[in-house]
Amino acid sequence: VLFINDEKGHPAVPNNFKIDGQLLHVRNALGKNKVSIELYKKRILKYPESIEEYLYLVQAYLIADQVKQAQKVIKTAEKLLETSNSNKVFAYHYNYLTGNIAARLDDNEKALEYWERSVIDEFCMGGYFSRAFLFRELNRHQEEVSEWKRIIKMLEEYHDESYLKRWKEELAKAESKI
Repeated sequence: VLFINDEKGHPAVPNNFKIDGQLLHVRNALGKNKVSIELYKKRILKYPESIEEYLYLVQAYLIADQVKQAQKVIKTAEKLLETSNSNKVFAYHYNYLTGNIAARLDDNEKALEYWERSVIDEFCMGGYFSRAFLFRELNRHQEEVSEWKRIIKMLEEYHDESYLKRWKEELAKAESKI
């Protein structure tokens, strides 16, 4: 795994989220979630002030379906986030993962709130998708329609047409239920 460090030697480049996220999912497919969890625990010991490492561990716990453990770790990440000058991408990941934890614990309104806060731009908009799918699961189809429209509008504004087909189909499904 490629690590890009800041001037103090801490892994600090948010692009690692994509690389580490892929690694987490590969290990999950291989049944090696424990390896991921142990890796991020070790990295936290080495970089105890790195929000990024805590967020990776949260992801590892969620993938391993250890939601209560993820909830404990996200609280530490929250404290670090409050006292640091970290960039908005870390806040995105914190809010998105906190929404995932809340949803897994059936605290749907809290999940919706955190996912709303997680969207920072046209490239970090996973929270909108999570909201739309949760609205569907809750049979709140009018809100689902609104969410798909918001997603499509953002995609039309910032991405090419190839991004739209599936989400327009999801919108049509939601509209058919109203």
